[in-house]
Amino acid sequence: MQESSVFADTLTSSTYRLPRPARLSNGVAQATLTACAVMALVTTAHADVLTFELDNVYTDRGGLMTGQFTWTFEPGDFENGVGLFASLDVPHTSHGLEDLVITIETTQIEVSLDGSFHDDGVDITLVLVQPFSPDAPAALDLTPTESKYSIGGNGFIDGGFIGGAVALVVQQLAGDITSDGYVDVEDLDVLLAHWGNTVGADAWALGDLTGDGLVGPDDLDQVLNNWGSGTPPVGLIPEPLTLSLIGPVGMFLLHRHRG
Repeated sequence: MQESSVFADTLTSSTYRLPRPARLSNGVAQATLTACAVMALVTTAHADVLTFELDNVYTDRGGLMTGQFTWTFEPGDFENGVGLFASLDVPHTSHGLEDLVITIETTQIEVSLDGSFHDDGVDITLVLVQPFSPDAPAALDLTPTESKYSIGGNGFIDGGFIGGAVALVVQQLAGDITSDGYVDVEDLDVLLAHWGNTVGADAWALGDLTGDGLVGPDDLDQVLNNWGSGTPPVGLIPEPLTLSLIGPVGMFLLHRHRG
């Protein structure tokens, strides 16, 4: 009866979870239940989130402008994403992120002071030579009429920029065993090839995504729950996670255990 209850919970839970061995009476039941849970998984569309930074953005007065922002987008529609700064340090002013109004587009970033003041203000435009993307840093257009600033506080100072770019902050993508920036069948293949193995430290490339030394259900959770995340390599046609794919995965796990 306990096994039936676990199976029902697995199928109806809004947050997908593989059953844990301690809750099952024997290993065969565990493998059977794992197979059924995988086949019952229903995936939903989700947005991707990447983090970018202002890299060596210097004003002509020697001030360093730093900051990081997230870019949230639907898969296949990067250019129409939404940007949000998590941190921003603007030189030549005491105003922080909470005082500023920021507009982020893939081709430029605009920063201004929230409100209108006679002797105080922030007006910055960073124009990029090409749109920022996950593929390569986007350099600032250093033409004085393009990337420029006007910052007030005891008088205004105006000027331009002498260098800088918007660059991707490289982070390990959850579920991306192959570290190619995309979670797909290649990651699943690696995980299944090492399923049940005890591995050493730093064994991400072998499928141990949780770092617990064992390639198992918790690692499979990460691959399946992040399926399709990231940017597909050039020329790759994304493969959706469907029952036609995860059905054989469940049967593989059952076969491995019985074998």
